[in-house]
Amino acid sequence: MKKRKHARKSSLLASALGLLMFAAFAAQACGGIPAPTDITIVTEDGFRLAATEYGKGNNGVVLAHDSDGSRADWSEFANQLASRGMRVVAVTFRGFPGSDGVRDPQVMDRDLVGAARYLQKEKGVTKIAYVGAGMGGTVAFKAAANPELQPAVVEVVSPFARYQTLDAARSTIQLFMPKMVVESDGNKDALGAVQELFKTLPEPKRFEEVPGSAKGIAIINDPANEKLRSEMFDYLKKGFE
Repeated sequence: MKKRKHARKSSLLASALGLLMFAAFAAQACGGIPAPTDITIVTEDGFRLAATEYGKGNNGVVLAHDSDGSRADWSEFANQLASRGMRVVAVTFRGFPGSDGVRDPQVMDRDLVGAARYLQKEKGVTKIAYVGAGMGGTVAFKAAANPELQPAVVEVVSPFARYQTLDAARSTIQLFMPKMVVESDGNKDALGAVQELFKTLPEPKRFEEVPGSAKGIAIINDPANEKLRSEMFDYLKKGFE
């Protein structure tokens, strides 16, 4: 009887050791990247925002969703950024499900700044980038103009030249960090407006026109746009140098 118990204990220990070794191997295989974690960001004006944190590293990226989207839209792109050594926060804007407040584009830039400050103060991130889609791109431009916390680089996809009362051009003329703007060539009306907005940006800047009619985050998530994603990764990396 004792031999059976001993054998059972040995088997359990071997199984547990095997699981630990597998977990360690899996973590090593993916570079020890932490699993995505839901967090809460508190803005300077006291609103609590739902957010998800990905990865680790000294360079941080804040992701800003579109008016008809959510932070979940960024999961694939955020994981790809994390796999390249960046710490990422995808935030849910105020007034959207899970976050406090009302949807006021004039103050949504505080949400991105709040996420950036979280990365700096809580996680020790030294450089920040803003990446936004649609409305999130327009808000990212305003957040980037904050003189107290300017990012190292900004990337926007299908930004609105004007979203409700928020005029992007009031911010773009103040942005002297590297900036990438992306739009689809199939969005004829939007493409012209984005190109005009791009003209208001000082150098350094880069414009990417991709084939198709996708908009916003759908452009980034399109499997056909692997080259674009690679260029976005490289532009971020260069901006952080």
